[in-house]
Amino acid sequence: MRVAADNQIDPVSSQKPGQLPLHLVRSTFVFVAPVHAGDHAIHAVVLDRYVYSNVGFQCAKLPAGDRQEELRRWILDLEFGYYGIPRPDVSLFLDVPFAFTEKKLSEVREGDDRDYLKGERDIHEASLDLQRRVREVYRAAAAADDRLRIIDCSDARGGMDSPDAIFARIRTEIERFR
Repeated sequence: MRVAADNQIDPVSSQKPGQLPLHLVRSTFVFVAPVHAGDHAIHAVVLDRYVYSNVGFQCAKLPAGDRQEELRRWILDLEFGYYGIPRPDVSLFLDVPFAFTEKKLSEVREGDDRDYLKGERDIHEASLDLQRRVREVYRAAAAADDRLRIIDCSDARGGMDSPDAIFARIRTEIERFR
C-alpha cells in the first residue's frame, strides 16, 4: 500500500486485510488524542466511522468465519487497546437499502474530497460484491458487540427512508447516553 504525502491512500495499490487499519488509526489518533486530555467540557464526541469501517472493509476481504473474527478482534485491540483510542459508548451503522448503495455508487462522484483518486474510481466503491460483504460484516459485528447498533434506513416499502425519519432513529439511540 502506498500513502501519499497528504495521507491519502493510493487507490490502485493492492490492499490486503490488515493494511488499511494502521494508516487510518495513525491519522485518526491525531484528532482523538485531545479527548484523552480530560477536557470536562466535552459531553459528546462524534466521529465518522473509522474503527468499524476498518473492521467492515478489511474483514470483508476474507472469507466469512474464523479468519474474519480473528481480524476483527485484532483491529479492535489495535485501535482501542494498543493505540488507546477511547472506546465509544455507541457506534451506529446506517444500514441503507442495497438498491440505494448500488444507485449512489453508479453515479458520477466529484468534489475536492475525491482529488486523491486522480480521476480513478475508489477500489472499495468499485465492487458491489465487496459492498455486500461489508454490510454483512457490519451486521455480524453488531451481533457480537452491543455498542455497535444498526440503524435501519429503510422505509415501509424497502426504499430509502426520509432524512427526518432516519435522524429520529439516530436520535433515539444517542439520547440513551444523555
